[in-house]
Amino acid sequence: MFTLIASLLAASPLMAQGPSCYVTSGMEKTFVSARELDQDSNPLGEIGSGWVAPGEQVAVNSRTGRIVTDPQACSGGRVISVP
Repeated sequence: MFTLIASLLAASPLMAQGPSCYVTSGMEKTFVSARELDQDSNPLGEIGSGWVAPGEQVAVNSRTGRIVTDPQACSGGRVISVP
C-alpha cells in the first residue's frame, strides 16, 4: 500500500486546505515516488513513495501544493492516474 506517503503527509500543513493531488492506480499494483516542486517547477526532494493498489486513490500533500510523479506534475487537487 501507499502508507509511506500517507503517513508522511498526515502532518502536512496543507492537510486543512485539502490534498495537492491524488494518485490513483488502474488495473495493476504500481510503485509511485512523489517529489515536491517549488513555484518554478524545480524538484525539492522526495516526499514519499510506496505501492498503490488497483483502484486505490491516495491523497498527496506538499508544503508548496505541487508535486511530480514521473512523468506527471500535478497541483490544484488533480488526479494522476498510473497504470
